[in-house]
Amino acid sequence: MQKIDIELLRQEIQMKNIYLKQMRRWLLICALIMICGSLIAYWGFSGMNDPFIPNVSVSSRQPFAWLFSVLAGGSTIFALLIVVGMVNGRKHILALIEQLDEITHSKNKK
Repeated sequence: MQKIDIELLRQEIQMKNIYLKQMRRWLLICALIMICGSLIAYWGFSGMNDPFIPNVSVSSRQPFAWLFSVLAGGSTIFALLIVVGMVNGRKHILALIEQLDEITHSKNKK
């Protein structure tokens, strides 16, 4: 391989590392949405007396509970897809690093 190809491979590895960092941020956002949605859904379905909002009836909390339970479920599915993508992305980056090592070490031996 030429030096240009090696440099392109290094740039690709750096770019994919940046993408993995962005995926970690998305995973954190999904986890926060999942936790907040689960807490609001629990508040809506439980019927407990809330000291902060005492005048809200149980029947008016039900739509919020359903909405946020669907939102929490959707963010859970999205988070699982992100985890699968991160695992596969790491495997791909490691394969590219091994390919780069083979190229650079074979060049150094010559």
